Amino acid sequence: MKIGISILILFLLFLWIDIFTSQQYIGIRNKSLILKDEVLFLSAKRIEELKGISYDSIVDIIKRYNLKGVSIYNKEKELFFAIGEPETKPDFSFDSLKLYASRKIGYKGKDKYIFITASDEELRILRNAFFYLFIVKIFFYLDLFLLSYFLFRDRRVKMELKRKEEDYILESLKERLKELTEENKKLKEFKEEMESQKYLLEIGRNLSSILHEIRNSSGTIIGYSKLLKDKEIGSRILEEAFILNRLSDSLLFLAKPLYLKKENVNLKSLFLSIYVPERIKYIVKCDEDINVEIDKDLFRKAMENIIHNSINAIEKDGRIKVEVKKDDKIYITIEDNGKGMSEEEISRCFEIFYFGDKRGTGIGLWLVKRIIEVHNGEINIESKKNKGTIIRIVLNA
Repeated sequence: MKIGISILILFLLFLWIDIFTSQQYIGIRNKSLILKDEVLFLSAKRIEELKGISYDSIVDIIKRYNLKGVSIYNKEKELFFAIGEPETKPDFSFDSLKLYASRKIGYKGKDKYIFITASDEELRILRNAFFYLFIVKIFFYLDLFLLSYFLFRDRRVKMELKRKEEDYILESLKERLKELTEENKKLKEFKEEMESQKYLLEIGRNLSSILHEIRNSSGTIIGYSKLLKDKEIGSRILEEAFILNRLSDSLLFLAKPLYLKKENVNLKSLFLSIYVPERIKYIVKCDEDINVEIDKDLFRKAMENIIHNSINAIEKDGRIKVEVKKDDKIYITIEDNGKGMSEEEISRCFEIFYFGDKRGTGIGLWLVKRIIEVHNGEINIESKKNKGTIIRIVLNA
């Protein structure tokens, strides 16, 4: 940009010099021609003032005034003297003085007509001066053109070198980014491994309470097993057995990172396969053709935990409603009319080993959140005491 402006300024300067010198030349030429005409007039006056016309006197005037030729005619317009290159076809149609564009003059005296032609030498000098000036201008503009060419060529070379340098830097950055991505991947794997170790450590710290819960459930099963004649008692035993089953599954999930084995799963079939006691009215509203790519075992485990919590929240007969909708994403709503949760319970329900005022291990909802997140989904809970709970899950279709 700066080079272009400099070249433009230099061009304008050269143009101004060109115009100025041309004007000066024209002014000098015009003044020279006027001066030449005055010299011709003076030479004609000098010839007019001669008392006698002789060869020597005329030659003296020719040399003094640098003339080319002289022709003298009498009043009858007859030639009686000529020297140099005289006028052969004079024009007598003037009263006193006639100037010709070819630097000639016709002068009418008292008794004669005088025709004088100027020398070409001075005119040749003027023409040569104009020619030399024209040549100088050509070289002037040619130099300007060559200067512009080399400056812009150097600029293009520099820009090309700069572009190659930027490409090299960009390629280096891409390679470095690739290396950083690999390092980040390794760090993630290390982080997952450390988190697994952390979870195992947390399990160790809470092992006594978990074992206590297992002993309670085992004792309940043993106690009710002595009274198997009653169907209700049999149902209670089955529920306690499911508690133990979920507890063991949760412990297994805690012991290792979650890795997805995705497959195409029909959501209606998945929800209908989950066990719900007969005392609970279980409603599933889902179109037959809603399928999604998920890890079937993990996702089923998450849904079982949610529905199990709803069953525990319903003291007697109640209702659990599952509704699935699909547009650009999949929206799952699980609603119960159980005893609900307080604001503190909602804020902490996804913390690991948080029990609240319920029985359990404190693993269920924490595990649910992990499973939903590894599926790139979202989960949130709305609940009010004695009003029930609504869990909403959003998955990518």
